[in-house]
Amino acid sequence: MSDPKDKLHDYLEENSWEKELNYKLWTTKGARFVAAKRLEKMDSHSKVALTFVTTYLIILSIVPAFLQQFLTVPEALIGLLAAAFSILILVYSLIESSRDFKFRAHLMHECALNVAEQYNRLRQAKEQEDLAVRNTAINEITREYELILKSAENHDPLDFRVFQTQNTDYFSISSEKEKLIIKKRFITYFLKYWIISIVPGLLVISLAFFTDFSQP
Repeated sequence: MSDPKDKLHDYLEENSWEKELNYKLWTTKGARFVAAKRLEKMDSHSKVALTFVTTYLIILSIVPAFLQQFLTVPEALIGLLAAAFSILILVYSLIESSRDFKFRAHLMHECALNVAEQYNRLRQAKEQEDLAVRNTAINEITREYELILKSAENHDPLDFRVFQTQNTDYFSISSEKEKLIIKKRFITYFLKYWIISIVPGLLVISLAFFTDFSQP
């Protein structure tokens, strides 16, 4: 299996800027569309996780009022858990809001669209038979491409890897490596939201083991 980087290295060895630019535009727009979708999903996962933790806090707050006579666990411990959840919600909200996934996703998507436009322009320029006109168009596209790259943050290397899994024939990626990339993507970006959503819930559910409904 060949290294995906060999595709770009081939163009560098050929010393063909036209081919290298074509490759860069294609991969950049693809990776940044992937990045935009990732950021949108992270925003959604973040909000869901916050909703779950807030729900757990509400449940903890009403448990003493309705089940106080049945609980065998000290009420002070429930209060401590509620305080811990409150702090978790505060810290989590501050961190996630500062990351501004939705706005970053919008910028990344706009960047990808702009790069896609330059990619289409390049394909049209390559059809020009007049070499001077062709080179002028390629130079203009190069300058505009460099400006577009500065308009948004760079995508993560893993975004590019995910893009490769969408073009496995071109990058010669095996199914095993494809699964590994998808797994790494989940662990890197989304596993934490599942942990935040599930672990506090398990703590709340564990209160059932300290509840004796046989008491009068």
